[in-house]
Amino acid sequence: MDVRRTTLFTIICCFAGFFSGCHPENAEQKGDNEAKSGRFDSAIYWYEAALGTEDRSSVHWKMAEIFANKLRDSASAAYHYRRILALHSSGARADASRAALRRLEAGSALSEGGQNHAKGGPVPKTVSPEQAAAEGEKAAKGKVRTYVVQSGDTLVSISKKFYQTSSRWKDILDANQNQLSNPDELKVGQTILLP
Repeated sequence: MDVRRTTLFTIICCFAGFFSGCHPENAEQKGDNEAKSGRFDSAIYWYEAALGTEDRSSVHWKMAEIFANKLRDSASAAYHYRRILALHSSGARADASRAALRRLEAGSALSEGGQNHAKGGPVPKTVSPEQAAAEGEKAAKGKVRTYVVQSGDTLVSISKKFYQTSSRWKDILDANQNQLSNPDELKVGQTILLP
């Protein structure tokens, strides 16, 4: 499409949307479109933005699946599966998350051991899904961004700065449990993890 046709198309869509009550795409939908197009890093970006506004469990699921199956980042996948379990400890999605964590753990045991037990290799250690998730979260924290607290910062303002929503402050607090038990304990110069 050339520029004029694109502009005309945009105007028509906006006009039609105004009368039909259509809503613009939300962050999760943008993430879905990026994932369908094979732009997985961009999809992760949009899903991060959606975490503050959408059904967090479904967004964490989509992110976990991309990390596990497309980006081959098992530590980040484990982190998101674990977040699903923290949000919903029972139900179909929780069961699927536990199964995915077991697969991730089995995959890491195979890569560490070098051989499959059926082929005469070492027996993979048995780990509960919760332990696997905790180990995955620790590994993911090694890849997670950090931020040095500035004067006037709060968890809410940091959440807005990095995730374009204030509601991710609790995720930041959870990721820094070892050094913050209270959101008011932030100190200038302190380095915190950004999940």
